[in-house]
Amino acid sequence: MTNIQPSAAAAPTAAGIAVPTPHEGTALVLLSLAYFTVGVTSLEVVGVLGPMGHDLEVTPGAAAGLVTAFALAFAVAAPLAQALATRWTLPTLLVGGLVLLAAGCVGTALAGDYPTALGLRIACGAAAALVGPSASAVGAALVPAHRRGRALGTVFAGATLATVVGVPLATWLGSHLSWRTVFLLVAALALAIALAVRLRVPGHVGAGRARLGLAEVATLMGRRAVGSSILASLLQMVAQFVTYALLGALMAERFGSDADQVSLALFVFGVAGMAGNALAARMADGIGVNAATRLSFGGMALSFVALIAAPGYAWSLAALAGWAAFSLMLMTPQQKRLVMLAGDRTAVALGLNSSAIYVGIALGSSLGGGAYGLFGGPALPLLSLAVTAAAALAAEWAMRAPDARRL
Repeated sequence: MTNIQPSAAAAPTAAGIAVPTPHEGTALVLLSLAYFTVGVTSLEVVGVLGPMGHDLEVTPGAAAGLVTAFALAFAVAAPLAQALATRWTLPTLLVGGLVLLAAGCVGTALAGDYPTALGLRIACGAAAALVGPSASAVGAALVPAHRRGRALGTVFAGATLATVVGVPLATWLGSHLSWRTVFLLVAALALAIALAVRLRVPGHVGAGRARLGLAEVATLMGRRAVGSSILASLLQMVAQFVTYALLGALMAERFGSDADQVSLALFVFGVAGMAGNALAARMADGIGVNAATRLSFGGMALSFVALIAAPGYAWSLAALAGWAAFSLMLMTPQQKRLVMLAGDRTAVALGLNSSAIYVGIALGSSLGGGAYGLFGGPALPLLSLAVTAAAALAAEWAMRAPDARRL
């Protein structure tokens, strides 16, 4: 792995190229906003399911398939784009992805039927796959190694902010304006951030990356520390979405929660998740990525136990806060581990990790829906706890690999 000591005026890129960073803070904020745009685009359908389904003449359940289509397209495209599109620098991929994402959102806003909307959501997912991994890779490249955890935490905070602010805001705008207006506003946001990134982020980060074939990508995944880490990310997201996707139904069944109480629970979850992500950024640089990972999985498991045992609504909020904080604590150390292990293949490793996250979202939501239909709401956190244990084992296997023990 390339190891260049950064000077006061430069930081190493993923490809080992020194890049001046006079506006490092501004660049990291813009990368976070790019991730925010991806997060809002992936989940905005959730807040406008009813009116969108009505206009496209499909059931809300069918409309929810637009979320799955986006997730699966992202999962397929993310590693392929980072492995094959090496002709362009990472900021160029990022800007191009945002522009394509904006075009897809405009097209979705103009769609007159469900098949057209579905095709455009697939296109949006593929465009977003250029944005997320590139943003993380650029963020890691702009700072010295000892501050990468905080940089990656800042970048990934955009995805958390999308859940806390973006999706509720999209829901509100959809109810007061229209779902089509929401998609147009997100398109405008994507274009504005693309322009800002083009102007304020160093343009040659990631130049000179080697193009990887599918066999080389498979070899990277075959490395124990890399492949098992990515498997842990996938399983952790499955554990998350088994319960999160049906949290409203679970709380109504367990605690008799009404719509306002469910909204409060989602808000608490989002705020606690932001706190966990912020804490993880410092822990990954302080106690190390392995210790931070173990703390994340241990706390997440205890939180599911607390949710299972919660005697009432107030207790459930405390359990949800712990679950959110500890679960969102994972992504920063996971990304930093991959950056430290993958060397000049960092962007591909981060693309694979992003792919695993979106596959986990799709699998977790489907698994949770099936479990809810068969066993009811109380079974969901039990199933999440079991999958969390499996994810922790995968992470432990990765951390005990010879090249990962020092992290």
